[in-house]
Amino acid sequence: MKIPTTLRYSGRWTALITLGTLFLLSCQSDESHPIEMMAQDIKLNNCKMEEISQYVDESWTAAIDKMSTMLPDWLPSEEREKILNLRYASLFRLFETYKDFDPSVHALVDSMEILDANWADSLRQISLENQNLEMKMDSVFATVNDQETEQMLMEKVEEIQSSPCPGNLLNM
Repeated sequence: MKIPTTLRYSGRWTALITLGTLFLLSCQSDESHPIEMMAQDIKLNNCKMEEISQYVDESWTAAIDKMSTMLPDWLPSEEREKILNLRYASLFRLFETYKDFDPSVHALVDSMEILDANWADSLRQISLENQNLEMKMDSVFATVNDQETEQMLMEKVEEIQSSPCPGNLLNM
């Protein structure tokens, strides 16, 4: 039995169209949904904020360790202990004895105050960026009409948020 030429070619076209459609669908599944991309940006920002907080904490620890060797011997031990438990530059200056400390102690406190201020600005900026991303993400979620897609995206966001932070985001 001879198959008409049009049927033979239409079978090939059907196969090509099917393969092309499958290819396009597979390409789309590799792309992240805008909600996933925003969730990843929020996660990276949260990780940066954790690193900044850790860096500032470690810097204060190092500064306090250094200061412990720089404080005068005449300083009462109770006051010394209180001073060495502080992590806020303005509070150091409240001690009456602070004015009598060596200028190198003042310089150390001043440098920590500058470090605090700079990193606090960074934290505020990153936090504001996250607030904006969260509002955008909520807006995009509101446009998702399919319950199954919305559930899948919510699970993906939860997975992203619970993933561990990559290291060294601040390149320090």
